[in-house]
Amino acid sequence: MASPVFYQDRIYVTKGENEQHGGGASRLVCIDPNKAGDISSQLALDSSGLLLPDSRIQIADLAKGHQVVSNPNSGLIWECVTSDVNGDGKIEFEEEFHLTVGNVAIKDDLLIVGDFRGVVHCLDARTGKRHWDRDTQSSVFASPLIVENLVYVADEEKVSIFRLAADTNKPIAEINMQGEIYTSPVFANGILYVASGHTLFAIQEDKAKPKVEESKEALHGYWPQWRGPNRDNVSIESGLLESWPENGPPLSWRVRGLGQGISPVSVAGGHLFIREDDLLFRYDIRANTKDRDRNQPNDITLEIPNAKAASPNRDRTLRSVFVPTPQEIVERMLELARVQAKDVVYDLGSGDGRIVITAAKTFGCRAIGYEIDPQLVALSRSKVSEANVGSLVAIEQADLFTAQLGNANVIALYLLPIQLEKLVPQFEKLPPGTRIVSHTFELPGFVADETLTVHSQEDGNEHKLHLYNIPLHR
Repeated sequence: MASPVFYQDRIYVTKGENEQHGGGASRLVCIDPNKAGDISSQLALDSSGLLLPDSRIQIADLAKGHQVVSNPNSGLIWECVTSDVNGDGKIEFEEEFHLTVGNVAIKDDLLIVGDFRGVVHCLDARTGKRHWDRDTQSSVFASPLIVENLVYVADEEKVSIFRLAADTNKPIAEINMQGEIYTSPVFANGILYVASGHTLFAIQEDKAKPKVEESKEALHGYWPQWRGPNRDNVSIESGLLESWPENGPPLSWRVRGLGQGISPVSVAGGHLFIREDDLLFRYDIRANTKDRDRNQPNDITLEIPNAKAASPNRDRTLRSVFVPTPQEIVERMLELARVQAKDVVYDLGSGDGRIVITAAKTFGCRAIGYEIDPQLVALSRSKVSEANVGSLVAIEQADLFTAQLGNANVIALYLLPIQLEKLVPQFEKLPPGTRIVSHTFELPGFVADETLTVHSQEDGNEHKLHLYNIPLHR
């Protein structure tokens, strides 16, 4: 998912299995771009020693006599994978290298990267030596931002600020943004911009004066494109705070109601640009800073026509993208859970309602779906009505992490491992005999009582179904 980054005649690429499909091995590689041809680190040969054709899946089949050999033309300089960094014979959580969605940022030969499970890694860009790792305890989607000797890392809940140094992994400050952060912070004109949920924050030192200038020569105050002036996520500004105020710097202004976007801001010519879905917004930030009394409150809200304001108490839990489960897999999930007419089936993240509708129609049982997306709630309720199961099925517009599960006999899930992990405390309180059936993903740290692999004629894929009986077993 991340883009390659070019730094001092080297290319840095992160990769990892898609978390939606269960995750898997991840790595960060440093490549010499000056070589030509196939510069893979390994080659796959058939039983005659000839190169096997490329494939999107594993090429070599050892059972057929295939071989995997080192490539003499390899362009791999170094790679970072999960390893026992401290040499204690154990793989600690922070020593794992997980799926990485964002790009790396590099300055002064120090490479910073955050992974999806929330671990920030600092490495020597030349040798690949790992200097330090830090668990932020929340998923990191965004690329790090480097400004002077500071590193800004946005995870799903906050922005952590580190010294750009090889000898310490302790953040000097953390800013809780009260909303999900999926894009990298941007620093321009002495202002730190953070897009969080439906709110755009601009944070500035109280004594600093905006450096917005019309002159094209004054590029130090610009962030005109993706990943900054040089597209390396490194700001060329100076004059940052020498120390962090007790309550953080004041807010210059914020914009509410932009909707759920994942695009970072761009700043150029005294204007700020931000995209949300199919809309592009432009703001003249000079008009809101030039004549402002620095002694007045720094919280300015810009009204946006036809935009819905975000709740100040927005929940910060990880959201899922709705991926419909094939109907035949829905049926096998309910069969695996041995649903009966006397049961109550819960679907956490019920999408278009197909699981609860099928449970009611097939087994005649009651079923409740929990879905936070209002459009999916409306869609599923209309499907409940069309199926004529309104007396058995209820769709609740609610956060699945706050659902009261005590009345459930069967709970159906299609959630990411990090979401399942957050639900474990609720599962452990369920009465004995409750059944949990999970599509694709296992409950982290627990052993399934049954696992079933089903081939879907609808999408042509293999689907794993995991059944857990309460009490759970490790």
